[in-house]
Amino acid sequence: MLAGEVDLGEGSDLIVRYAYICQKGYHPSKLNWICQDDCQVIEGYRGKDEQVLIGVYDGHGIVGEGDLAAKKAKSYLPIRLGEAMDSTGGKVKASFEKAFQTTSDQMVKELLNESGSTAVAALFQGKNLHISNCGDTRAILGQQAEGAHRLVPVELSSDHKAFRADERMRILRDHPNTEVLTFGMKDGRVPISDEFGSPEDPDVSADPPRIWVKGETYPGCSYTRSLGDAAAKKSGVLARPEVSFHKLTPTDKYMVLCTDGLTEFLTNEDIMGFCKKNDKPVDTCEELVQTAFNWFIDDDGWTDDITVCVCYFDWK
Repeated sequence: MLAGEVDLGEGSDLIVRYAYICQKGYHPSKLNWICQDDCQVIEGYRGKDEQVLIGVYDGHGIVGEGDLAAKKAKSYLPIRLGEAMDSTGGKVKASFEKAFQTTSDQMVKELLNESGSTAVAALFQGKNLHISNCGDTRAILGQQAEGAHRLVPVELSSDHKAFRADERMRILRDHPNTEVLTFGMKDGRVPISDEFGSPEDPDVSADPPRIWVKGETYPGCSYTRSLGDAAAKKSGVLARPEVSFHKLTPTDKYMVLCTDGLTEFLTNEDIMGFCKKNDKPVDTCEELVQTAFNWFIDDDGWTDDITVCVCYFDWK
């Protein structure tokens, strides 16, 4: 766990209090399991007090490489982003796109075909907030509804999963030798269809749509974008992130960046409820992780790695 506080400069009137936790998953048959998530907060990014870079990474791959993939993404991305900002004249969207691609290219060279990482990054430039996401790691903003005490969750990123029709269409259009099927469809237990239902449905999320090479048993991934993953790149899995921009105002109260270990059982509304309940981001982190952990154990008997970074926005 790490916690801190940063003043985003005289012109922003904003102090960000933050904390994060990376919780190792529990696997009864793999008691030597190594956490494949990672997280970082870089205050004064590139020597500027008003700049803070936060990254959350969810590695995957064969045993011994999933954690390495997350570590490599965490190590390379801040460097590549700085280089890209120099080359683009500080244009953040273009810089994030270039940085994610060059980070992925380097990971492809250094990892096995099945190894990679999803990533979500938040760059503060004073009150200017830029979010870059590749995969199913997520960024959520908590906004105070105007004229009310209600807290409204706003997704600053959109999960890159095969549930998304636009992502399926892109992959099938550009890679006609691929197919998108659930395990049940793949082995003939379920009729083949392009109606996959809602990822919020527990029965549906237990067997999500996945990307396959036709007639083969790989890559079998449910995410449509990631860093690394050399084999999956041949089937349309991109390293190009989606980048969004948000101008922070006093109605913005909280931000949460997390891996899918947290959102497997908790909704955005649930997550923001914990933020509103607690005065300290560290307490929110602990409660979120423990709640998600308990849900996993009760439902599955095991848990995914769970990583969450919670930011509280204090307006002067």
